Order: sequence, then C-alpha cells, then structure tokens
Amino acid sequence: MASGRTIDRGELLAIFIGGAGGALARTGAVIAFGAPARAWPWSIFVINPTGAFALGYVAARPPLRLRRGIYAAALLDTGCCGAFTTFSTMMLELSQMLDAGRLGLRSTRRRASPAGSPRSRSPHGSTVTGGAGVSAPDWNAVGLLGGAASVARYLLGGIVTAAGRSSFALGTLLVNISGALALGVLIGLRVHGTARVLLGTATLGAFTTFSTWMLESDRLGRYERLRPATVNVVASLVAGVAAVALGRLLG
Repeated sequence: MASGRTIDRGELLAIFIGGAGGALARTGAVIAFGAPARAWPWSIFVINPTGAFALGYVAARPPLRLRRGIYAAALLDTGCCGAFTTFSTMMLELSQMLDAGRLGLRSTRRRASPAGSPRSRSPHGSTVTGGAGVSAPDWNAVGLLGGAASVARYLLGGIVTAAGRSSFALGTLLVNISGALALGVLIGLRVHGTARVLLGTATLGAFTTFSTWMLESDRLGRYERLRPATVNVVASLVAGVAAVALGRLLG
C-alpha cells in the first residue's frame, strides 16, 4: 500500500500489469470451475489461500524482495496476488450461504435448482459457462478493469493508511468493505452475464483483496499483539458480510 510517499508512475504501471494478470487468472478459474450456484464455491476457496500463500512466501524472504526491486514487488505482490485473490466475492459467497442456512457443503441442495437453468450457474457469470460466452474484447476488458482496480486499491489504501497514522490496516479494511458493499449493490440490481463478470468478478474482485488482508493480519499478530490481528480478521468478516447484505438491500 502507498503510505504518503511520492507516487512512482513506474510502480503504478507495474501494479496495473500485475493486477490485469491476476484478474484474468482469477476470472478464468472462476468460469472454468462453472459450479452450480448451490454447490460449494470451490473456485474462490481455492484461489484465495493459493494467492495468500504465494504472497506470504515472498514476503517472508526479504533478500528475495530486495533482489527483485520495487517494480517487481509491485507487479507480483500488490498487483498480481492482490488481484488474484478477492475479499468481496468471498463475502458474497458467505452471505448467500448464511441466507440459505448452509455453511457446509451445499451439494445436497442441488436438486432445488435444475441443472442447466440460469440459476444453477455461479453468481460470477450466470450466462457464461466454461468461457464459451466470453469474447476476446471481453477478456481485454477484464484485464484493463482488473489493472485499473488494482491501482485504485493501492492508491486509496495508501491515502487512508497515511491519514490514519496507525499500524492497524485501515486502508485495506476500508477498500475491502467498500468493495463488498458495491458488489452487494450489483447483486441487488440483478446484473447478470458478461456485465456481472466485468463489473463484479473483474473490477470489484480486483479492487478488494484477500491475500493482503491476511498478510497484514499476520504482521499485526507478529509485530504488534494478537488482539489487533484478531480484531482485523473478525471485524473484516462481520463488516464484509454486513456490507454485502446492505448493498443487496440498497440495490
């Protein structure tokens, strides 16, 4: 996250490129999974830990970060890992599971939604299965929107963190909660198909981040105290689910 220092255009470009790649990879994975809406959302719950592991692996090795330089770190960490993982979509999945009263595997409820019907598809692209409905211009848009959203996340998070003057991860918290609220509004407006992929999965998915949230929580626990780290995790989860629910009402 930016922290009040002079903005480096090269760094922003690296974040944009990494964010575009991360958003494309995540969107492709979500579409490829193509799980029915009532099945367990495997894509997000595989993508997020994978991206968090990758970010943690690099962050735990300062010599590796120094050899790569600031631009490589911006491209891979803030850009690629930040956009590959997503907080807002995970909050949407949790909110929908809570609404239906099922936090276990949802495959037992598949019969309630006939296979092949529009509602049986993942909320990330109800009319797009297996990438068949995504054209080349659409994929270009996913990359551009994901890159732009990653830069916006970096800038907004940096401004909030610098203004707060606290070791607590206020920037990531605000970014994630606002993105979850926006995704809730999108769902409330019943946006479907390619528009859902571009606005929800690509843009808001890249704007919010799971990996950075986990890395900052880990650092709070290591270098501060366990209490603020726990607050960061629990508060983000509760506020994230509540933001999605509020957004759905507003939409």
